[in-house]
Amino acid sequence: MTPFYAGLDLAQADDFTALVVLDAQPERARAVLVERFRHVSYTDAVDRVAAHLAPFPDLLALVDSTGAGRPVVDLLRLRAPWLRMVPVHLHGGARIRRGPDGLHLPKRALMQPLRALLASGRLEIPPGPLAAELRNFAVRIDPRTGHDRYEARRGHDDLVVAAALAALPTGRRT
Repeated sequence: MTPFYAGLDLAQADDFTALVVLDAQPERARAVLVERFRHVSYTDAVDRVAAHLAPFPDLLALVDSTGAGRPVVDLLRLRAPWLRMVPVHLHGGARIRRGPDGLHLPKRALMQPLRALLASGRLEIPPGPLAAELRNFAVRIDPRTGHDRYEARRGHDDLVVAAALAALPTGRRT
């Protein structure tokens, strides 16, 4: 059976809620669903995400549960109890740890599997907003602290974060 991995970046304020589903084969991964939307309530966002994910068999969803994401993860569990889900708490530190509330992950570690897929040419992305966000995404090093930051040079990076979440499980094969 084909493994499908979904990444969900939940919106805050004027951001987009972004959803990316990857069809992950050993030799390549392909983005089969790329969706973003904003200005909807969390309950409507959860219903929309659940409807998008329902057709995918054996899907694992990795959900950014940082900030407002925690209550939305709880709502998603209630409204889509069939969904296998891993909450991912993003932080700027250096340590990766698993806790009862999910995976705690530095943004640097989040980006590594996606970067590996892109660098090896093993990720197929349809033309559109995800491709545009990837072209606009950069790693910046703070000259004062030496810390790296992963962000859009301008505009949004919600789809990039969703794609990185979906790519996390592929890190075992890169």
